[in-house]
Amino acid sequence: MMENKRVGRHSVVTPDVVGKLEFSFINGMNVTEACFYAEISRDAYYAFARKFPEFSDRMEGLQCAVSITAKMIIAAGINAGDVRLSMWYLERRNKDEFFTR
Repeated sequence: MMENKRVGRHSVVTPDVVGKLEFSFINGMNVTEACFYAEISRDAYYAFARKFPEFSDRMEGLQCAVSITAKMIIAAGINAGDVRLSMWYLERRNKDEFFTR
């Protein structure tokens, strides 16, 4: 009698690997760095992302984490009345009006 065996290779993207990727992205690493840290190839990462769109969406979202935190810190400083930070922000975001030479 033949056994029911799963055909194909096991995914290298295990729950442990996903955890390392999440940690990497939350800490500002790019895909190359995250894959190195998680000990998988970029090809394996992208293949898994193509196969599981919800994984891809989550990883893309996590890659914004540091930027979101930085923006919230800047906004908090500006909202607290930090004039220097406010000017720094305006010089970068409203260059036509506030750029200094």
